[in-house]
Amino acid sequence: MAKKYPWIQQATHGSCDAFCSLCRMNIAPQLSNVARHEGTAKHTKKASSVSLNSKITSFAPKENERVKEMELQLALAITCHSSIMAIDHLGEIMVNHGRGSKLEHLRLHQTKCSLLIKDVIAPAMYQDLCEDMAGQKYCLILDESTDVSCAKHLCVVIRYYSNSEKKIVTTHLNLIPVFTRLAKICSKR
Repeated sequence: MAKKYPWIQQATHGSCDAFCSLCRMNIAPQLSNVARHEGTAKHTKKASSVSLNSKITSFAPKENERVKEMELQLALAITCHSSIMAIDHLGEIMVNHGRGSKLEHLRLHQTKCSLLIKDVIAPAMYQDLCEDMAGQKYCLILDESTDVSCAKHLCVVIRYYSNSEKKIVTTHLNLIPVFTRLAKICSKR
C-alpha cells in the first residue's frame, strides 16, 4: 500500500485511522476509503503541486535550533522569576529590538511558554530534584486550597538538605487536585 499510496501514514494518538499527509486529514482505514479519498478534488489538487517521487515528511518549515534554545531559556527564566503573562510583552520587545538577529524569529507567547514549562522544563526540574534529594531525609508540608473556580487542590512542599546547594531547601513538589465524592457531600447536609 505504501508504494501505491506514498502519501498515506498511520494516524497519531493511538488511532487506527489512515492519515493523508497531503490533505492533513484522517481517513477510515479501509482500502476503498483510501482509494475514494485519492479521487477527491482537494487531494488531486494537493498531489499535483507536490512531486510524489519524493517522500513527504512535513510542510512546516524547520525552525532554527538556536531560536528553540532561546525560547527554552526564556521559558525557564519566566518559570523561575516571573509570571507567564509577562512573556507576551517581553517577547514582542525582544522581536522589535532584535531586527537583523536571531531574536526577530522568536515566537514565544503565553500558550507556548506554558506548554514548554509543563512538557519540557517541569519534568527536567523534577528529575533534578529527585537526584538532589536522593538518600536525604525530608519533610513534607501539605496545604489544601480552593481556587476561583471552586476546585480544591492539595499543595505538596518538600523540605530537605540539598546536596548541590549544601543547605536546607524548601521547594514545591506537586499540586494535586482533590476530588470529593458526591455521597460525602450529600451525607453532610
